[in-house]
Amino acid sequence: MRRPSIRSFSAGDMIGKRYRVQEEVGAGNFAKVVRAEDTGQDKPKGERVVALKMLKPDYAKDAEFELEVLQCVTKRDPRQQKGVCWMLDQFEFQGMPCFVFRLHGPTLKSRRLGSPHATPQLLSKLARRLASALRFLHFECSMVHTDLKPENILVTDPGDRSPIGEDWTVCDLGSASFYGPSPDQDLISTRPYRSPEILVTAPWAYGADMWSFGCIMYEVAKGRKLFDATDDGSHLHQMQGRLGPPPRWLGQTLRKPECLFDKAGGLHHAPRPGELRPIQSELQSMPELADLIIQSCLYDPAGRLRADEALHHPFLRMHAPAAEKPPPLLPKLPQSGYTSGRIKSPCGALSSSRVPVSYEDRMRLCERSFMPLGGTGAAKAAPLSKAEEQLRMAREEHARRRRPFAVGV
Repeated sequence: MRRPSIRSFSAGDMIGKRYRVQEEVGAGNFAKVVRAEDTGQDKPKGERVVALKMLKPDYAKDAEFELEVLQCVTKRDPRQQKGVCWMLDQFEFQGMPCFVFRLHGPTLKSRRLGSPHATPQLLSKLARRLASALRFLHFECSMVHTDLKPENILVTDPGDRSPIGEDWTVCDLGSASFYGPSPDQDLISTRPYRSPEILVTAPWAYGADMWSFGCIMYEVAKGRKLFDATDDGSHLHQMQGRLGPPPRWLGQTLRKPECLFDKAGGLHHAPRPGELRPIQSELQSMPELADLIIQSCLYDPAGRLRADEALHHPFLRMHAPAAEKPPPLLPKLPQSGYTSGRIKSPCGALSSSRVPVSYEDRMRLCERSFMPLGGTGAAKAAPLSKAEEQLRMAREEHARRRRPFAVGV
């Protein structure tokens, strides 16, 4: 049965006794957003225009959890400096839960992406802002966004004329999730930004957001999606084209591996020659950015770059003002599915003590475990095709040429 939609609003309509509608600015399956004037007497003139989000009455329970998430953000970011949407007010109108936010500009998705618009300087600035927002969500709020994508990143200044903006705010926490030792395992993320552990229905934690972060940085730099698949099989095939074949342990997390993998351990979808190029080949003019994306998109979620580590990465530091120092690295890992052992992976085994292990050590472990699916210690893996052999050689060449990344130095 189709659920009723939220009625349309016209300029001048009042929502509650305080908010006068100016225009509708967006609508989705569950909510509608209008630009409105806050007629409250305590508001300075320059702060009266707000964004008001209304959820369908059927989603009242979901709104209760979203309110908990937004209250957590508001409490831990009282000065509104973390780059995450900040709730100004909340109430109910005609059975619809309503949330009021500061009005920002258009989405990053609507801007001019790719070269020559996304310069290295702007890309570095965007990466710093996103990594800072994720550091806040992951390690100050114990939260995973779960739906990070260009549509959920707003240009902070509505009048910003820069091609991709100069400052950005992460929004739409409606599907955010608090994490702990017992990880969630449900389906999250919009398809192009979905990490491999989600595809194989394994548990997940904050590493899923870092995969999305890497996908977004590629998309903004190149003007096209890193992965543009329509089903899990073709999605894994595209990952293989960009990153090399999935390691065997990833397939072992599937309840029915035969759905995606053949008896030899390879993917059912055979790669077509020349269809996809490795990330480092696509970004030869920006090797530091390629390195950032590759580190964010490791198959092993516990091995991926954390948000606090990303803020120390050379690509983020090379264009940062000299006076802008990154916050210190985590002294201790938070309790999560990685530290509890519920999320099983080679690098996850290093997390049980909650003592952070350097990215370089995690990378070496990932490389040692980087074997084609189906391969075991004594059994031989299926022979690599010519295209797969070229990918392997390109990956090894990139590892040799990659600037040594010593976090915190």
